[in-house]
Amino acid sequence: MINNFLTSLLGLNLYVYGLGVFLTLVVFLFLFWRNLRKTSLNEEKMVDALFGAGVFALVIGRIAYIIMNYDLFRGNLLTPFLLVNYPGITEFYFWMAFFVYWFIYGYQKKIGFVTLTKVFLAPLVTAKILLTAFSLIKEFSLAGLVMLASLLILIGAYLILTHLLKNKSLKEKPFFLLMVYLLLPNFLVDFFQKERVYFVGLKFLSIEQLPYLAAIIISTVLLVLRQFRNRK
Repeated sequence: MINNFLTSLLGLNLYVYGLGVFLTLVVFLFLFWRNLRKTSLNEEKMVDALFGAGVFALVIGRIAYIIMNYDLFRGNLLTPFLLVNYPGITEFYFWMAFFVYWFIYGYQKKIGFVTLTKVFLAPLVTAKILLTAFSLIKEFSLAGLVMLASLLILIGAYLILTHLLKNKSLKEKPFFLLMVYLLLPNFLVDFFQKERVYFVGLKFLSIEQLPYLAAIIISTVLLVLRQFRNRK
């Protein structure tokens, strides 16, 4: 009886998670459309660009996942294409590919990258919080709880800086905000995962943490350099 109850509960969790993913997609598209209406950008072309960036990012994220989990796919050329049996993408390379495509699109269409990024800021932030929350419903974990807490703390810090302390300059740095929001929680959560590599004699970083750390450092350095340049 207990096993049947747990099985039913697991099925309910998966059902709620599926609804949550659908709800997240609807919320993301609505916020994206609302932000897009506030600009002079062509809606149809932007939707096409969003679709192209998503497909390109999924392909790159999947390739990176296959390379980083080579032992899982070795010996069978078909396994990388079996998404049901071997699901997974590497989130860092997904976002990297997404914004590279987005940057190239903006350069070709002569649209400012900051303008493009502002369109995505609120939708991506909201979608990441919702997906993290629904993932906890599907399967509770300490890492997932830390992820959700860190996302909410970052949102709270942003609201305090921009509304209470009146730091309006942050609103003009949407790409930096997205990098911190998309990368820093993953960097923190990875400390709860296994398979760390030794770094300077200590079991400090995992392989997946290295690109996150590099991106955070580069984004911070660029922000500081820009601040000094603006003061001059």
